[in-house]
Amino acid sequence: VGLLTSAKVKNFCSHYLQSGPHWVHAIGTVGLDNTRTVGEEADVETTFDNYGTINLILATNSLSDISGQLEALQICTMAKTRALIDMNIKSQKSGTPATGTGTDCIILAASGEVKQNYCGMHTRLGELIGQAAYQTIKEGIEKFY
Repeated sequence: VGLLTSAKVKNFCSHYLQSGPHWVHAIGTVGLDNTRTVGEEADVETTFDNYGTINLILATNSLSDISGQLEALQICTMAKTRALIDMNIKSQKSGTPATGTGTDCIILAASGEVKQNYCGMHTRLGELIGQAAYQTIKEGIEKFY
């Protein structure tokens, strides 16, 4: 998997968490030069001098099926948004609370070694995913500034 970014890759962040048989490892880079709020008017005619991208890779030893994997991606997205809001990051277009950038990517690598295929926020696995993703993005925002 290859991810493109204009963020300083040397400023990557990484958080590994484990509980019982489950482990998760989040790795990310954070660029904030084109922050946006979901649903804003598109910039189809705009060119940018700087691009900022939030890239997040989450690896886990669980989630063998697509349904659990999609749930994990949803939790990563919510964790990213929470970090942006907690750090008071605003959309460069509207000044409203940013929910990401125009070019964010989340990658999930799930081995399915542990046969749990659900990870809602009420589960230990969901907690680990949310905490690892949140801490990685929050630390990346701190490094950006």
